[in-house]
Order: sequence, then C-alpha cells, then structure tokens
Amino acid sequence: MRVVRGVLVSAVIVFCAPSVLQAQTFVWDPSSDPAVTGYRLVYGTQTGAYTEQIDVGNVVSYQPSGFDWSIKRYFAVLAYNGSGATSSLSNEVQWIPIKVTGIQAN
Repeated sequence: MRVVRGVLVSAVIVFCAPSVLQAQTFVWDPSSDPAVTGYRLVYGTQTGAYTEQIDVGNVVSYQPSGFDWSIKRYFAVLAYNGSGATSSLSNEVQWIPIKVTGIQAN
C-alpha cells in the first residue's frame, strides 16, 4: 500500500462574515502528491483531540454547515489516497469565538 507523502497543508480560517454565528470557510494548500484523492477536516474541542471528521472530497476549501460557532474548536486537515492511506495532520488552527459582553446604543 502506498503511503501518502507528508502533505504541507496550511489550514487557514478565512473570516467571511463579521458574525461568529455565520459560517466560516477553511482553505488549505493542495498536496503536491498526485495520488491524493481527497481531504478530511478533523476537529474537536481540545487541542490535538479530534473527535469529529468531515470528508470534504478533493477540494481545497470547505464551509461547514450546522456548526455552533459560539464554541471554541481546534481544526486540522489531512490528505488521503484511493487506498485509504493518509498524510500526517496539517498544523492545527483554533477557532475562538468573539465574546460580546454588551452593546451600547449611542
């Protein structure tokens, strides 16, 4: 079985909206390995502990739906090939929701 070469995947959250309640988009660099057939976004509520994953297919950006963006989460991406072999995880990114303590009218 061929192992996917280590992939430099820079997961970056692109802030698409000013509200934390609106969807955010993840963008990463594609693997240079021609055997890569897709990517998985992994995440969890503790650093390095990814309890959930989403197979996003062979794309280099993804906008999750149905997320509660008011919760702190940690994300990483990995590449996989047709045999199911995976790369190492990308660097971890952290989502920290903006805490609004009050709004004052002028």
